[in-house]
Amino acid sequence: MLEKTKAAIIAWFIRGIVADENTLRQRAFIAFTRPKVNKFFKEVEKMETKSKWKSKAVWTAIIGVVLGAIQPVSTALGHPIAVPIWVYEILGFYGLYALRDGQGKTIQ
Repeated sequence: MLEKTKAAIIAWFIRGIVADENTLRQRAFIAFTRPKVNKFFKEVEKMETKSKWKSKAVWTAIIGVVLGAIQPVSTALGHPIAVPIWVYEILGFYGLYALRDGQGKTIQ
């Protein structure tokens, strides 16, 4: 809730609703930034409706937490399970891929 309020305040200033001066520079800034800000908020609205369970980055994080908890929990229970380092490396590569893959994509 607080993040939405901060975003709304920032958008309010950028959109030029508070206009102390009416200079050509300010009008040009508002005319240039308003479409970009509106486009950004449309993307944010789409992101809020996207299910987080469809995200590769979320699944990578969940698997990382589970793998990180397996070793100490299994050792505490008396049946140690050793997760090889290469599993974490592949998980890290996949996480980076998921983040890079999401850059520039429009949300459907």
